[in-house]
Order: sequence, then C-alpha cells, then structure tokens
Amino acid sequence: MKRYIVLGVLFGLVALSANLSAQVAGRLTGAVTDSTGAAIPGAEVRLYLPGGAPPALRTVTTSEGIFDFIGVRPDRYRLEIEVAGFSKYVLADVSVEGARQVTLPEIKLSVGAISETVEVVSAIQTLDLSTAE
Repeated sequence: MKRYIVLGVLFGLVALSANLSAQVAGRLTGAVTDSTGAAIPGAEVRLYLPGGAPPALRTVTTSEGIFDFIGVRPDRYRLEIEVAGFSKYVLADVSVEGARQVTLPEIKLSVGAISETVEVVSAIQTLDLSTAE
C-alpha cells in the first residue's frame, strides 16, 4: 500500500513539474522611432490580452526609444503605442512564447494631427425691456 502511495505522489510531482516548465515566461522588446529614424522617448507602450480591457502590461520607452517587457506569459497579445504629436500605433496578434525573446522590427510612428480644444465661457446678458436703453 505504501508503495502505491509513494508512486502516486511521484507521478503527481512529475506531472506538476512538466506543467510548470511549460508555463515559463517570455520577453518582448522593440524600438520606437519617427519617420526619420530618430528615437521617440517617453512613448507609452501597452500590451493587451485578446478581449482585455485594462492592459496586461505597460511601460514607457527609454531615451533610446526602447521598450522591454520581461516575464510575459505565453499568449497572443495586442500592442498599442501612444505619444503626444504622433498617431497611435496598434499591432495585433503579437505572439509571445515561453522562455523566448521576441524582438519586434523597428516601429515607426507617423506624425499625428495636432488637436486643440477651445473652451468658450460667457455670461448671459439680460435685457431690460421696460426702458429703451
């Protein structure tokens, strides 16, 4: 009886070990530049799971325009990059595999339209209809 219990525990540990080794995290890196090839520092980079509303991971590009996600679980993601003055960049179906580094090709952002918000505030003027003034 003890032998069967020991064998059962041993097989359970082997199965658990195989399952845990399959869940090793990966890494995703890339560089963000403008149309001239100059680095874009301070760009917000977000990584979303399919159908995910809040980003699974987020970071900001370095002064060299580089971003680096470490410890990314294996899955397919949507990558979004935003920075003021440039158009939003979206890359769908980014695949990250366990125990591997994925380096994306250089991401070039195009100059976006500058938008301006003007808020007009005025007081309503009343008219006195009893006089001609």
